[in-house]
Amino acid sequence: MQGAVLIIDDKPGVGEALALLLSLRDIRSFYAATPAEGLALLSHERIDLADDAAVKHWCEHFGVTVEQLAEAVKAAGNEPTAIREHLLQQGASAGAG
Repeated sequence: MQGAVLIIDDKPGVGEALALLLSLRDIRSFYAATPAEGLALLSHERIDLADDAAVKHWCEHFGVTVEQLAEAVKAAGNEPTAIREHLLQQGASAGAG
């Protein structure tokens, strides 16, 4: 998998068509009809250390190394909010999120 895209559109057919096109490029997608639904979907996203694209994304997001991310996942679990709090307590950047 090369990454993920959140699609927000009030027309489900548009979301389905975009998801299909993205899947042809091996890109995972999430569909939401409203921004609130999109935020809810993202709040359930977890950090998967076995997914190289996800690791790269989360390292860039939090401004940490792969080793720091792996340590944070080991200490705090794979939920991004918990990771962010752990990194802040450790004095790491913890990104914009």
